[in-house]
Amino acid sequence: MKKLKQQLIKAFGRKSVTRSFNELTLTIDSDRVIEVCTQLRDEFNFDILIDLCGIDYLTFGESEWLEDASSSGFGRGRELQKSSKGQGNRFAVVYHLLSVSDNKRLRLKALLPDNSL
Repeated sequence: MKKLKQQLIKAFGRKSVTRSFNELTLTIDSDRVIEVCTQLRDEFNFDILIDLCGIDYLTFGESEWLEDASSSGFGRGRELQKSSKGQGNRFAVVYHLLSVSDNKRLRLKALLPDNSL
């Protein structure tokens, strides 16, 4: 994974590549999706789209999933984060890619420019 991270940094820049929870994420602007996906396929062998999802960060980290949880011990398993309201991009599309030949996975996060969609 370290080698792949360095290759991605070389191709896309240090600010674009992050590693968290033993997973690599490449963050790009949405207008570069086709260009970057083509490069990831042709140069990095990411040939399978595993998952595709949209994210709205409007209230991300503002509250727990359940406020009136039972006494049985429900827990979200993480601390709350500061709200992302007004900070950066509200919407993103996330692509989870797989390189079958190299047995590697990559999360590609495309940030949308319009927060009022």
